[in-house]
Amino acid sequence: MIRLTSAQFDAFVRGHGRVACLMHRGGPGDHAASLARAVAERAGDDGWAVAEIDLDDTDDIAAAFGLDRPGTHLLIMRDAVVLYCEPLGPDATPGRIGTVIAGAQALDMARVRAEIEQERNARAIHAHRACPTTWRTR
Repeated sequence: MIRLTSAQFDAFVRGHGRVACLMHRGGPGDHAASLARAVAERAGDDGWAVAEIDLDDTDDIAAAFGLDRPGTHLLIMRDAVVLYCEPLGPDATPGRIGTVIAGAQALDMARVRAEIEQERNARAIHAHRACPTTWRTR
């Protein structure tokens, strides 16, 4: 597992189709360290690029993902699309992490992109319906 900085993050994501990152503030605790090993084993076996990010050193990444609380979070991305970004609480187990990674692996990314595009289009239509004055200011 490699440790990423802000400067390396974008290139790492672009250079790898499947990315699993453990993100934490400060050093990961014992539970998080054992989960890190589980992520590295499961994701690495399936060809995922695995990384660690210390959010104390990468405020811009923390802000981009809305991670302002302490704790360890698991970030799963495919083709630069965020599929999962959730905290790993005390109930997190290697088996649950394996299930998340397997679920992300099984997704049809063409369908995911189509759903994202539909949501963007729906928001754009709603924004134009929301207030006619917004049309004049664009």
